[in-house]
Order: sequence, then C-alpha cells, then structure tokens
Amino acid sequence: HPRIAASALKYWQATIAQLAFLEEPLAIVECDAASALSQLRSAPPQRDGAELNYWEVELGDGEHPSATLTRYRWSSDLIEREVMPYPVAFAHAGRLADALANALGALE
Repeated sequence: HPRIAASALKYWQATIAQLAFLEEPLAIVECDAASALSQLRSAPPQRDGAELNYWEVELGDGEHPSATLTRYRWSSDLIEREVMPYPVAFAHAGRLADALANALGALE
C-alpha cells in the first residue's frame, strides 16, 4: 500500500513507541503492501520454561483501518498457539486503545 511504503519508518517508530509499555518490546514481523496489513510481535517473547508468551499486533490500512492486539501462548505440546486472557484495568484498556489509534493515525 503506498501510504505504508511512503511512511514506513514513521509508522513503525510511532507504533512501537506507543506500545512500549507492554511486557516485551515489539518488532516488525511482516508488512504486506498488497493487503495493507502489518504485523508486529514481541521480540523476544516472554519465556517460561518451554512455553512462550507474546503480543501480536495487526494493523490494517485498507478501506477500513483496523488494529488488533492479542496475547498468545505457545509451546511444543500445543497443536496451535492459544489466545491468552489478559485482564486489564479500565485505564490500561484506554491506554491500549489510544496507542493503537495513534499508531493508525501515523499513516496519515
């Protein structure tokens, strides 16, 4: 997508900076210009023995911009990764929503 390509550095800096309060720092995993979808993940993920816990952020800059933030758990004994419930206080939920909205706004 042209807006992602043209403002990629600003976009990633804004997204990562806005979500710096999460447990782990984020890194770019994928940026698909054709589908206008970008993905970031915890890097490194939180390790607890053989289990990994990590954040995944998906940002879409299509006709209807979107942002999702999901906490996952993975281990070699699982067939697929699992979504982890993540309890947050109201103020923290607002901070997450603001951070994702600001990250999408960095594309403009």
